[in-house]
Amino acid sequence: MDSQHSEPPAGAPRAGTSPSPAWVASEDLTRAVLDNATDIIYTLDLEGRFVFINRAGERLLGYSAGELQAMSVHDLAAPETGDLTRRMLRRKLEGEEQTLYELEVVARDGRRIPLEVNSRLVHREGVPVGVQAVARDVSDRRRAEDALRHGEERFRILVENASEGICLLAPDGVIFYASRPASRILGSGLQDLVGRQAVDMVHEEDRERLAWIVADCLSKPGIPVHADCRVRHREGTWRHIEGVGVNRLDHPALGAIVINFRDVTERREAIRALKESEERFRAVFESSMLGIAHVDPAGRILDANPAIARISGYAIEDLRGRRMTDFAHPDDLEAVKGDFSTLLRGESDTYRAERRYTVRDGTVLWADVSASAVRDEHGNLRFTIVMLENITERKRAERDLVETNERLSVWVEELEQRTREITLLGELGELLQACRTTSEAYGVVGPMAAQMFPRTGGVLAVVTEDGTALEAVASWGGAMLPAPSAIDDCWAIRRSRVHVVTNVVDGLVCRHLADWIDRPYLCVPIMAHGELIGLFTVFFEGVGGKIENQRRLAVTVGEHIGLAVANLRLQETLRSQSIRDPLTGLFNRRYMEESLEREMRRAARGQQPVGIIMVDLDHFKDFNDRHGHGAGDALLQAVGQLLQRSIRAEDIACRYGGEEFTLILPDASLAEARQRAEYLCDLARRLTFAYAGQTLGPVSMSAGVAIFPNHGPTADTVLRAADLALYSAKAEGRNRVVVSRAGALLLGEEAVTPQLREFDE
Repeated sequence: MDSQHSEPPAGAPRAGTSPSPAWVASEDLTRAVLDNATDIIYTLDLEGRFVFINRAGERLLGYSAGELQAMSVHDLAAPETGDLTRRMLRRKLEGEEQTLYELEVVARDGRRIPLEVNSRLVHREGVPVGVQAVARDVSDRRRAEDALRHGEERFRILVENASEGICLLAPDGVIFYASRPASRILGSGLQDLVGRQAVDMVHEEDRERLAWIVADCLSKPGIPVHADCRVRHREGTWRHIEGVGVNRLDHPALGAIVINFRDVTERREAIRALKESEERFRAVFESSMLGIAHVDPAGRILDANPAIARISGYAIEDLRGRRMTDFAHPDDLEAVKGDFSTLLRGESDTYRAERRYTVRDGTVLWADVSASAVRDEHGNLRFTIVMLENITERKRAERDLVETNERLSVWVEELEQRTREITLLGELGELLQACRTTSEAYGVVGPMAAQMFPRTGGVLAVVTEDGTALEAVASWGGAMLPAPSAIDDCWAIRRSRVHVVTNVVDGLVCRHLADWIDRPYLCVPIMAHGELIGLFTVFFEGVGGKIENQRRLAVTVGEHIGLAVANLRLQETLRSQSIRDPLTGLFNRRYMEESLEREMRRAARGQQPVGIIMVDLDHFKDFNDRHGHGAGDALLQAVGQLLQRSIRAEDIACRYGGEEFTLILPDASLAEARQRAEYLCDLARRLTFAYAGQTLGPVSMSAGVAIFPNHGPTADTVLRAADLALYSAKAEGRNRVVVSRAGALLLGEEAVTPQLREFDE
C-alpha cells in the first residue's frame, strides 16, 4: 500500500527488512480491492486527521489523497455537524466498540454530501492509535426519504417498493403496521408481524442496549435516534439490521414510533472481510458473485475466483496462464487489447466497458468489465484487478425491450395518458381537499380542467343558494361565462346522466347553451349525497372518439368537485355556527376573546392602538316585561343588524352576553373609538322595528370606551376598563358614552363595581 495513503498494516515487514513477495502481493491485492470498492474506506489518527482514504473517497470529495492527508475529518464536516465527528471520536475512546452514524460533508466543489459512517477503534499492542471507518454516500436514500412527504399515495407506493423496511410501534412496543420490505427483511408475513412485540424478535444480548435506545427515543419526540441490533429471521437465522427511530406519538395523524430499518448483514460481512487478514480477503474473493481476475502486465491471468469459472465454464486451473484476449469475441478483440494498452502505457489507472467474450461451450457472453491498475513506486504497471459481471441477460432484455416497445407504442401512449389523468386527478383531489372555502375550490377547477382537458374549453356552474338556478363560477379554454339559467334547462340534469351532443345542428342541445354553442360538448350533472350541486360542461374542437374517451374522465372530475363543494359548504356552515351568535348573527363571546388576543398581539408588534367599545341596552328588562321576550329577541336582532351595518370591514362586532355587545376597533385611536360609540348611540335613539304588527322603538344605549395600551396591557384589563366605563355611563344616567379613566383601574374592579352594579337593571 502506498505510503501516502496509510501506515504499513499490522504484519507488514519492519523498516530495514525486505518485504516478502507473498506479503507484497497480499497488500497489493487488498489495496486493489479497497480502491475498487464503491464505499469510502478511510483511517484517521486520534486527532481526526486522515491517514488513509481509498479512491472512492477521493472521487466523491474531489480531493487527492495528498490533499486529504493534510486535512482532518472535522475540516470536511458541514458546519452544523462539525461537533458530531469529535463526539463520535470521544465515544470511541470511552470504550464504544462500533459506532454507526450519519455525517454531512462538504466536497471540494461545495456539494453537501450525506454519509452513513460505520467505524471502529484501531489498537496497536493494546493501545488505541486511530479509527477505521467505512462511509457510504446516502444522498439517494435522503432523496427517497424526502419523497415520502408527497402525499399518502406516493408514500405508500414508495414504502411498499423501497429496499428499507418501515414499522410503526404503539407506545407499548407492539407493531401495528409493517411495510412489505419489512416483511421481506424479517422473513415473516405481514399478518405475523402486526400485533407482535418488536422486542420479541431481538437477540437477547441486544435487548438491554436497545431498551436504553428506545427510552432515549421516547424522551426526544421528533428527533431521529439511530440503532442497530440482531433480529431473528423466520428461517431461524439472526440478521443484523440498522435503522432510525423517531417518536411521533404526539402526531395527531400518526401517533406511533416510526422505525425505518434495513438489513445490513451482508454489508457487515463485507466490512469485516476488508479489515481482516488475507485469509478473510480470500474468503470474500472466493465468494464474490462478480468474477474477479488477477492479471499481470502481459494480460495473463494469475488467479481467478470461482465466479469467473462459473461464468466462463473453465476450471480455475485452466484459466491461469491464459490471456484475457484469448476469450475475447473477434469483433471486440481490438477493443480488449486497447483497454489493456491504456493501463500499460499509464494513460489511465481504470477503465470500464461492456465487452463480448466466447466461453467454453462456444456461446457469446456479454460482460460489464471494470479494471484497476496497481503500479509500483515508479508508476510501472505491476498487475491489474479485473472484475466481470455477466450482463448477457440484461443485453438480451434490452434487445427484447426495443422490439417490444415498437410493438406496444400505441399501448404505451394510452397508458401515459391514463397515468397523466390519474396524476392530475390526484392533484385535483389534493388541491380541493386543501381548499378552505368554496370560492377557493372554484378557483382550482379552471386551471386544473385546462390541464386535464387540453385543447378544449368548459364551464363549471353551481346551484344558487335558493336552489332555483345555475350560476357559472369557473371556466377555462376561453369559454365565456354564461348568464344564470334555470336548472331544468340542461338535459343532463333532467336525465341525471351525462348528456353528449356531437352535432349542434341536429343534436338535442341544452337550452342554457342553445343561443351561443357552435361545437360538440358534453354536460355532467354534479351530485353529492343525493343532492344536485352543479353542472360540469366541456366543449370540444372536433368529434371522433375524443368525446367518448374523455367522458369517463369528466364524470370522475365531476364527482371530485361535487364531494369537495358539498364538504366545504358543510364546513362553512359549521364554522359559521361555531363562531356566530344564532340570534343576532354577530360573533359570539368566544370568538371575540380569541380575536381580541390576536388583534392585541398584532397591535403590539406594529405599535398601533386597539379600541374597545362595550355597549348595553338601557332598561332592557323593562322592555321585555312590557312587550314580551319575543319582542326582546327582535330588539336584539335589530341592534345586531345596526352594528353590522355601522362598522368598518376590519372591525369585529360581538354579542358579549344578554343585551351587552362588544366592538373591537383595530388601529382606532381613543378619539375615533369615542366618536364611533357616540355615533352608534345616536343610531339607537332613532332605531325602530316591527314586531307582531306594531312598530317598536326607539331605544337607548350606554357605552363604555377603552383603548389598548392606554387602559391596560392585556385583553382582560382593557375589557375590564371598558366594562367599568360602561357602568359609569349607567350610573351617570344612561344613554351616554363614558371613556375609561386610567386611574380607576388602580382601585381594582371590586372597589368600583359594587356601587355601579345597581344601574345594570
